Amino acid sequence: MHIILTGAGFTANWGGYLANDLWQVIYGSKEVQESPKLKGFLWNYRTKGFEVAYEELEYDQKRVGEFGIFSDALLGAFKNMDKKFLKSEVFRSGNHGIFDILLRSNAIFTLNQDLFLER
Repeated sequence: MHIILTGAGFTANWGGYLANDLWQVIYGSKEVQESPKLKGFLWNYRTKGFEVAYEELEYDQKRVGEFGIFSDALLGAFKNMDKKFLKSEVFRSGNHGIFDILLRSNAIFTLNQDLFLER
């Protein structure tokens, strides 16, 4: 039986972001940079991760607008990463070594939040 466990860094070779990189893309996005309140809020969460910031914003009724801005920036970061995957060599015809390995496994468990395996 072959079981594959993937996690942080698995997709970095094909354009995936590490957690720190994803945080920088979100924080540096135009949407966040144009919202001083959100920018300040996120700066205080830089060591806790974007998931914690997301959860805090999601349930704070006073920050509904900021949650929307943050959600848009997060979605933009994931869309950008997905575009990088589709342009990477791993998805080009005849270069599917990683997929051959994945397809021979009996189970795949991933902690990644990107769409690499779905693609």
